[in-house]
Amino acid sequence: MFERSNSETTIDYWKNARSLYCELDESQSEILVSIIKQVIIDTVANLFGVIDGVCGIDDEEWNFILSINGHSTDDELSDCFLEYVEEIEDY
Repeated sequence: MFERSNSETTIDYWKNARSLYCELDESQSEILVSIIKQVIIDTVANLFGVIDGVCGIDDEEWNFILSINGHSTDDELSDCFLEYVEEIEDY
């Protein structure tokens, strides 16, 4: 995304992010991308944990129930997502 964006058609936030990215050497840019990927993975896993009821929101008790075609997800969304991430990273 940083390498392909057109700085003339993006908002200031992305222009600044692209400018920062372009100043990094190859090793630093790989580190930045790996950090971004990990933040995305952690965010999705945490969101699934909230839906599963494993993770709370602001120490409040929320009762989410998710079913797919009438079948409970059995509090496994986060685990299944993380297993999937591990599988695709092994390729």
